[in-house]
Amino acid sequence: MLLPNENNSKEINNNSHISTTPNDNLIIKVSNQLRNLQNLPFESICAGDQTINCGENGKCISLPNVNNQKQFLCVCSDGFTGPSCKTAWDACLTSGPTSLCLNGGICTSKDTPPYYECKCTVGFTGINCEVENNVCKTNNPCQNGGKCSYIGENLPIICTCLTGYSGDYCQIIVKHGIGGAGVKLHPGQIIMIWGFLLFILATILYCTFSVVYDIIVQIRAKKRKDQQEKDDDMDSPSQSDEK
Repeated sequence: MLLPNENNSKEINNNSHISTTPNDNLIIKVSNQLRNLQNLPFESICAGDQTINCGENGKCISLPNVNNQKQFLCVCSDGFTGPSCKTAWDACLTSGPTSLCLNGGICTSKDTPPYYECKCTVGFTGINCEVENNVCKTNNPCQNGGKCSYIGENLPIICTCLTGYSGDYCQIIVKHGIGGAGVKLHPGQIIMIWGFLLFILATILYCTFSVVYDIIVQIRAKKRKDQQEKDDDMDSPSQSDEK
């Protein structure tokens, strides 16, 4: 019995092995002697023996007798297995402990090569789901710390934004206005607002400086006036004495 997609060598008993060459020639190794069955037609090898039945899905070949016991082998067609080639071969069940489909993919058997198909989980692709296809990991489009969620191929990604941000890609800053209503500001609007605030601040500083300057000027003028009056008062008695 030769199973599809397995190693092309099969032990028949302790002394015999059967294998195929790259061009599908059948070779039997008996007691370390190779025998090529390339030129033996399948239909005639087991002819006349009614006890041998490889069914419609297999071909029978006679093997060298071992201890005077007749030996034969059913070579099954693709997709079948078992001593009489009557069992449909399930690639998903015979793949061993390691699943053919990686990263959580689901394996489904098929009747045509490669005899199985993998249904991949979200974020993976490839024959065996071995290729990661998650745009959130390869090129995260979410901005400002937004969390990216990949929901499936050909479907839009979802950005879960942090507090204070909005938009498909969390690119909009949200400010809370009067009554807690959210106000969405685009970058251009933010620049305009900051420019306006800087203008107001500069105006306030200018006005404050002007007022302070005027006060200082007035104080100095008053001091000069007061000093002048004192000087005048001091000069007045002197003039009276001279008279």
